Amino acid sequence: CDDILIARPDHIPALHLASVIAFSANRMAEGAELIGRVFDLDPDYVPALVTLGDALAVKGERDAALAVFQRAATLRPRDAGLHVKLGAALVDLMRFADAASVYRHAIELNPNLTRSRFNLAICLAADGQPADAEKAYRDLITRDPAYPGAWRNLGNLLVEQRKFDDAIAAYRQALACHSDDPEVYGALGTALRRHGKLNEALDHYGRATELAPNDTAALRQFALALHEARRVEDAVRIYRQVTMIDPTDVTIHNNLCACLCDLARLDEAAAACERALALDPVYAKAHINRGAIFERKNDTEAAVAAYRSAIAADPSDAGGYSNLAGCLCELGQPDEAMDACERALLLDANYAPAHTNLGVILDAQGKFEDAVTAHRRAVAADSASAKAHSSLAVALRVMGALDESLAVSHRAVALDPDDPQVRFNHAHVLLMNGHLASGFEEFRWGKKCKGWSESYPAFAEAEWQGEAFAGRTLLLYAEAGLGDTLQFVRYLPMVAERGRSVVLQVQPSLV
Repeated sequence: CDDILIARPDHIPALHLASVIAFSANRMAEGAELIGRVFDLDPDYVPALVTLGDALAVKGERDAALAVFQRAATLRPRDAGLHVKLGAALVDLMRFADAASVYRHAIELNPNLTRSRFNLAICLAADGQPADAEKAYRDLITRDPAYPGAWRNLGNLLVEQRKFDDAIAAYRQALACHSDDPEVYGALGTALRRHGKLNEALDHYGRATELAPNDTAALRQFALALHEARRVEDAVRIYRQVTMIDPTDVTIHNNLCACLCDLARLDEAAAACERALALDPVYAKAHINRGAIFERKNDTEAAVAAYRSAIAADPSDAGGYSNLAGCLCELGQPDEAMDACERALLLDANYAPAHTNLGVILDAQGKFEDAVTAHRRAVAADSASAKAHSSLAVALRVMGALDESLAVSHRAVALDPDDPQVRFNHAHVLLMNGHLASGFEEFRWGKKCKGWSESYPAFAEAEWQGEAFAGRTLLLYAEAGLGDTLQFVRYLPMVAERGRSVVLQVQPSLV
């Protein structure tokens, strides 16, 4: 170029090529000076306009780049490549509708522009035109069934529309074309999970993490699904793996805390929560988990303080208000509890835990019919919530609707057979329906329930299972109120027949 320009300083192609070389070498000032000389000689030299537009886009001067590409496209209205450049400039400015129009024109000029068909579909989806976007993806796939990303993006679009069967089929086609794409395995896992096929989803999440073992986003999704499937120990293992890759990810520490809390490993859960709060002191969800840990430790006052911190950190999170309501009700502050519940429901009218807590508050106020209504709303808001069903069953039992109470309680147990409170509530429903053998068997879950477990003495000796105990001494103790003690002490002679030596421990007023 230098040799040519020495001989012919006004040689436009050489000047242009020299500017391209300068821009490519990041010698921006030199490139600008050379391209300025081109425009001095020919302000309509389209190749130079393209080069200038590219340089401006690289510098982040998007409006200026758009203006240059528009001028170039005006000068060459039949040049499909220029319209592709113009479309990209419009996308940079997030003018997706305009970009879609330009890509359509480019495709009319050259139907073989498969990349422009792909970009057209992306723009239509971003502009809120899912039906047109789906058609654009399918048109592209008809021309090129293995086009990278087409099946995957179509699947993502279909998931957004909750067309899960179609989305799953699209992801499977994507894997048929590119069997080692971890992103598609993860997306397929999410589609299956949202479609209620959790076990199959776990297989695909696992494959995604095998292909991309350091992809923290994929690992997080895998762990969330494991937690949802109640494979909590496995979820903990994955979360710990992520903390080794990125110890600064506050959500991972918080999710780990939730899993450890579910496993009743409260000290470990508290440590994970504190790490999350050390990374982000105003992370509301960590404060909520902190409150849940205090609740599990029967420190309701500390839980209230934690939930108030969550609300201060994020006043738009319904969870903080709902959990605060539950604690305030437990502390005998129904008016404040009601106010917190109403605040939660103003933020999210379909937040099931808030409806459940509202039902508990109304029940405590003796408003039993209103309590049932609140619990029904909780079940409607979250049909997969065992707690919502169990709370509704309790409210129905209080109202004397025993048949419906039993049916709802069975549903609660089916949703979460390992929840002690659900099982203990189920025991009362069974007993009131006359199912005494199964009811008393379920009653044993009370020893694992907050509020009941503290009333049970701790013994080193094994619990009696009904066997003969001749030569040994059996301690029977009152575990509930006076009425229960008076009702069941009549079975004492039947017990004594099995071993004779019995010590009876009851309330002082009955001694």
